[in-house]
Amino acid sequence: MCDTILQTRGVGKSYSTGGDSITVLENLDFTVHRNEWVAVLGSSGSGKTTLLNILGTLEKPDSGSIVFNGDLAYDSMSERAKAGFRCDKIGFVFQAYHMFPELSVFENVRLPAMLNGKRASKKKAAELLDKVGLAHRLKHKPTELSGGEQQRGAIARALVNSPDIILADEPTGNLDSATGERILEVLRELHRGELRTTIVMITHDLEVAGHADRKVFLKNGAIQNEM
Repeated sequence: MCDTILQTRGVGKSYSTGGDSITVLENLDFTVHRNEWVAVLGSSGSGKTTLLNILGTLEKPDSGSIVFNGDLAYDSMSERAKAGFRCDKIGFVFQAYHMFPELSVFENVRLPAMLNGKRASKKKAAELLDKVGLAHRLKHKPTELSGGEQQRGAIARALVNSPDIILADEPTGNLDSATGERILEVLRELHRGELRTTIVMITHDLEVAGHADRKVFLKNGAIQNEM
């Protein structure tokens, strides 16, 4: 099994606005090792979220390549193949939770597994909600949950298809410090426990980043340094 789970090679990305071209990522080389927790830091506009979206096949780079597990190149995949790849291999945790308000938290967590045709989705969803401390909230709608509970539900949803990697964009950004710490405890358990989950986490907070194995600092679309 390849030790490197994700690798970018010379990735560049620009956007056009008002007739001008703004470079967000420039010739970026970035490697994520299996079972590693990487925190990506940088100021607003440094390219953090764009990098995460490219790693998750949500955006295409203008140049360069992304390789998964040492042999699967993103640029060789059709859009349909990318959608299946995202559902099967990548778990997303967003700052805004993105829970469907008309579904219960249990249904929200189970949904990616249902889309992926996994029959054991009921059992897996219930087990994950228990793991994140929401076993008593299965039938509640997202609007009946606190922000921290919604984020824990979002983490359970990200894990329901047993992904190879979790991509988390400011997972504690909308939460107070005490609730944010509980979310970090859940991520620590996933990373250091039996699952040994690989995590790439975007954050602007050095204290939050301190929970990761490695910190990568972006500035002007390039890696400035690593710790």
